[in-house]
Amino acid sequence: MKEKSILDIMKLGGAYIAFCIGSGYATGQEIMQFFSAFGWKSIGAVIISMVLFVWLGATMMRDGRKLCFKTDTEVWRYYCGNVCCHVLNVLFTFFCSVVFLL
Repeated sequence: MKEKSILDIMKLGGAYIAFCIGSGYATGQEIMQFFSAFGWKSIGAVIISMVLFVWLGATMMRDGRKLCFKTDTEVWRYYCGNVCCHVLNVLFTFFCSVVFLL
């Protein structure tokens, strides 16, 4: 297997950070509006959310490296099966197109 350079590692890390930031965590405003309605209990929800982001990201990166996925379709097929993979592919394509057009 080809040894990864620091540039490849930075690209992967940057892509994952961009994914997390783009998921509504960029300004923190979304978090404050959603979680603050629950008072002090919201701290637990924020911690759970943080742990799930870290766990899911690490698991998907580990499995992607171990199984040498070439496309995103292979990742969805591995985790969700053939039917769900096709449905997710169609939905993601549709939603990305709609967001781009709006």
